[in-house]
Amino acid sequence: MNGFNECVDVLVSDPDIQDIICADELINYNCSLKSFGSPMTMRQRTKINPAHWWSQHGCSSPNLQKLAMQILNLATSSSGCECNWSTFEGIHTKKMNRSASKRFNDLAYVKYNRLLKDRFAKRDKRDPIRSKNMDHIMKWLVDDDEVEGHEGLT
Repeated sequence: MNGFNECVDVLVSDPDIQDIICADELINYNCSLKSFGSPMTMRQRTKINPAHWWSQHGCSSPNLQKLAMQILNLATSSSGCECNWSTFEGIHTKKMNRSASKRFNDLAYVKYNRLLKDRFAKRDKRDPIRSKNMDHIMKWLVDDDEVEGHEGLT
């Protein structure tokens, strides 16, 4: 029903006619009332072309009949999609896909190495393993008296 209501909203501009279709004429169709209730009309619902059926049996609900005819006369085709696919195939060839993949890999390589370089530049300049920094670190580990004996480490 949501789809039907959207169709009514889009294809019928007059709100009064929208109300007539949804309140009166759709009930006639759903409950097989008026011209929709005859045995021949009910039997032909599934036997003849829907557009022909609506033109022949929808006379008691002229607004719903007009809406149904509009919907049934819409052209259904996939040619627009196929045209887009052809354009897409022309742009995205195998060669283009390979070059795009290589470019992506190159960009990822540059970005990763730039991050490594930035991390290296921001690192702590004092290396606790180097012996020239050992005296400073030894103050944290041992008493000051013991550090004096290790001053000559380089």
